[in-house]
Amino acid sequence: MLVIVADDHALFREGLRLQLQDLGDDIEVLESGDFKRTLELVTERSGAVDLVLLDLDMPGMDWRQAIDDLVGRSESVAVVVVSATGDPEIIEEALAKGAVGFIPKDCSGKVMLGALKLVLSGGTYVPPAMLANWHRPNPFTRRSAAWENATGSRHSLTRRQMDVLSRLAVGQSNKEIARDLGLAEGTVKLHVTSILKSFGVSNRTQAVVAAQQAGILTGDRPGH
Repeated sequence: MLVIVADDHALFREGLRLQLQDLGDDIEVLESGDFKRTLELVTERSGAVDLVLLDLDMPGMDWRQAIDDLVGRSESVAVVVVSATGDPEIIEEALAKGAVGFIPKDCSGKVMLGALKLVLSGGTYVPPAMLANWHRPNPFTRRSAAWENATGSRHSLTRRQMDVLSRLAVGQSNKEIARDLGLAEGTVKLHVTSILKSFGVSNRTQAVVAAQQAGILTGDRPGH
């Protein structure tokens, strides 16, 4: 799994790098100290970046534009804001822009890892204090909602989970899926787990059957 840690404080980047090792042995971490370099890294490693941990207070451009550019540059990358701000309006705006998580910098290491595992399995992390007062329409289901609108299905899958699901349908193993999509095998396992939970089933075959019955899967092979 390839992760970019984007923060203009080297000490904080180093701390995040160490914490990320607890997610697995196959983690590769790149560092950036500004928005421009972060965008360059996503472009240079086209399609290979799984996660960007993004500070909002960095030089180079407005953070709103940075999130727009990151989301627009790669459909597969998950952008998670890691910030010292607790302003509900900023948190809400970042999620509406396409971030799939907002993690406070003062949270514990355990909370940080739990939030990242949730995001990597297809979920969205919002600070609990904000959830208690959340009354507006949910802005952070944009990517999965596109699939619901297209299929009429109640099942919420991200675009990357759909990529994985289509390969499950033709019998590919996790290793083969990882190779085809340029992902770490551990990341594929997380996506498979999320897919099974979405359909309420216990194995891959049942997930494929449920997806076909829901009209999500067609007979097309991946990439066709």
